[in-house]
Amino acid sequence: MNKKIRLHSSVTIEEVRKDTSFFGHPKGVGALAAGNFFNSAAWGAFYAIMIFYLYTPFTRGLGFSEGVAAQMVTAMGACNGLIGILGSWLADRVLGMRKALIIGNIVKGAAAGTTINTCLNLFRAC
Repeated sequence: MNKKIRLHSSVTIEEVRKDTSFFGHPKGVGALAAGNFFNSAAWGAFYAIMIFYLYTPFTRGLGFSEGVAAQMVTAMGACNGLIGILGSWLADRVLGMRKALIIGNIVKGAAAGTTINTCLNLFRAC
């Protein structure tokens, strides 16, 4: 039985495995690399804006000293990395892929809703 498994209407697994069109790697690696690059750039921009907001005087920012603001942003970055490792371990060992994606998206949605609600309340106060 040499049955070919079709991934899409005209693509087989063998064709995907033999694809080396992106610097000797499959095309999908290029999409993953681009996504990772833009994700890293977005986090870098967020950290830059966040540290500026933290040490800007109180009329426009929170008024922390530059050293304290840098420590806060560094701690946030470290926690972000550690929580990513913890979440990956939970997804692999405890929850499984489907439950991890569902729980992760629910948590992201709740965080976005909380952030939006906070921003709206701040704008109403002005």
